[in-house]
Amino acid sequence: MGCGSGFLSLLTAKAGAGVTAVDINPAAIACTRANAQNNHLRIEVVHSDVFKSLAPQSFDILIVNPPFFEGEAKADSSYAWYCGPDFYFFTAFFKDLPTYTHPQTKIWMILSEVCDLAPIEEIAKTAQYNMSIVYQEERLFENYLIYELLPING
Repeated sequence: MGCGSGFLSLLTAKAGAGVTAVDINPAAIACTRANAQNNHLRIEVVHSDVFKSLAPQSFDILIVNPPFFEGEAKADSSYAWYCGPDFYFFTAFFKDLPTYTHPQTKIWMILSEVCDLAPIEEIAKTAQYNMSIVYQEERLFENYLIYELLPING
């Protein structure tokens, strides 16, 4: 979810996983498709606003690279940064997440310390998910955080 250029999708497909790559930005979708084709990898690429255009199904692993700054994207290129007013992406993501998971699904979300983490964590908690940091790394003066999302009641 939030495939961008398709880098993570390519890595997982190359490792043998069946991959569905999703992004709202048409340029990201085109880039992921081209990168998959150029690398002779089979990846289902879906243009979608969060889960809206994705058929209901359960995934074993969800890797989420979301936009994390509150505000409206003014151009397609801004979708990589702005999650919408009132953290729309996260509200929509957590609302529909149960439709795309099963009890053993692993969910990892990549965020940065520079974003406002409190509202994102609150949205997750309201949707009955805990966010637990499983990895962090500093790159270019920014600390990147990988969270595992776990259902509170299960």
